[in-house]
Amino acid sequence: LGAIVFNEPEKLEKLNQITHPRVMESFKESLREIRHTNPYAIVFLEIPLLYETRSERICDEVWVVWVDRETQIERLMERNSYTREEAIMRIDAQMSLDEKARMADVVLDNRGSLEETIRVASNYYNNYTE
Repeated sequence: LGAIVFNEPEKLEKLNQITHPRVMESFKESLREIRHTNPYAIVFLEIPLLYETRSERICDEVWVVWVDRETQIERLMERNSYTREEAIMRIDAQMSLDEKARMADVVLDNRGSLEETIRVASNYYNNYTE
């Protein structure tokens, strides 16, 4: 499916029009249930197209995990066995991480090791919950 829609922007747009409203409604329903059972719960949502779908409106705060473009390309190639071109097509189908970072409440720099990123995220979380 990815090979089709990422090569044909109009098909990607059509797929997004079909899937995003349903996915968003599912998120909203889950959030309503969580807030009903535990109004003080802290919920993290992983939404790759958060700003593109205007989903930030359902969030109290937005944290963006940021990395430079070249590292993003390399990691996507390694994780998904994509060619460089495939990785770039997928990245370019989304708003840039730089742009997302400018709009975020918190930006987590993910250029370091996994351990470093976990440490930084934990520090932000601990400060948030104090």
